[in-house]
Order: sequence, then structure tokens, then C-alpha cells
Amino acid sequence: KYIWKSIMRFIFNIFYSLLTEGITLMALLKTSAKTHPQRCALVAEGVRLNYTEMYRKAEHLAMFLSSEYNISKGKNVAMLCRNHEWSTLLLFALSRLGVNVMLLNTDVCIRQITDILSVGTTDFLFFDEEYSDRLVAEHSTSTTFVSVEHLAELIKVSVSAKCSLPYIFRGGNITIFTGGSNR
Repeated sequence: KYIWKSIMRFIFNIFYSLLTEGITLMALLKTSAKTHPQRCALVAEGVRLNYTEMYRKAEHLAMFLSSEYNISKGKNVAMLCRNHEWSTLLLFALSRLGVNVMLLNTDVCIRQITDILSVGTTDFLFFDEEYSDRLVAEHSTSTTFVSVEHLAELIKVSVSAKCSLPYIFRGGNITIFTGGSNR
């Protein structure tokens, strides 16, 4: 009897998450937060988050990106980041907003970044400051560059009211660019 009740609760959580978040990574995170709220979801650089904390932070980040940067469905975002708390939260938040995400290999060289940005379809590039030497402002006039460290500071001091995120049926595409290094 207990097993069936657990299974039914889990199925309900999945459907509820898909209905409220769309078919996104955020729906998976929300399901986990509802099913295993106190289980550890992330350990990175001394930060430990359970599923509930991670979901709330990712949701807040999605709201912040939507309201402050006008990031919305169909936008193209590149990420040049190591694996850490904010890069992980960004993936969930961007998926929830329906954007297309390109994960750039951290060994990518300046020429490859220039080639990617010269196409002119990348709206935002989130990057770790340690890689800022590979970013030249002349790469693209249409791309907005945002350091993840700066974003984390903005989020900490933001007092933006909780806004409702638009419903999206499906998250955007996630592409992993493994171009390697040709320094």
C-alpha cells in the first residue's frame, strides 16, 4: 500500500511539474524538489544545496534573467563556464525560459569564440571571469557579455518582486561545443 501511494505521488509530481514548468530541465528539478526536498542535489566549491534550495535559487534566477535581461524563449545564449553552483543554476533557469543554450568547452580558443560570435545569433554570453581574456568586445556588437560572478552579485542584492514566468511548452535546445583548443 505504501509503495503504491509513493508511486502515485511521484507520478502526480511529474505531471504537475510538466504542467507548470513545461518540458524543461526545471521540471525535473521541481519533481526532485517535491519528491526528495532535503536530499543533496549539488555540492560545488564548498556549497551544498538540497533539491528545494536549488529549485528556489534556479527559479529566482530565471525570474531575474527574464525581468532584468529580457531573456525569453527563442533567445540564443552561450556559456563559457566551469562546473560550479552558478553555471548549474544557469542551465536550469535558461531551460525554464525556453532559450537555446550552447555550452562552450573551457579550452576553446579566441579564434573559435570569434567564429561563434561572428555569426551574430548569440544574444548573451555568460562567462567565468577567469576566461575574460578570451573575450574581446569587438567579437560581436549584438552579444551581451555577462560574467557569472557579476550575475551572482546582482542576484544577491536584487529585491525584485516575484514575477510569474511565462509558460513554455518545451525548453530550448542545449548544444555542447567540444571544439577543443587551437591556441
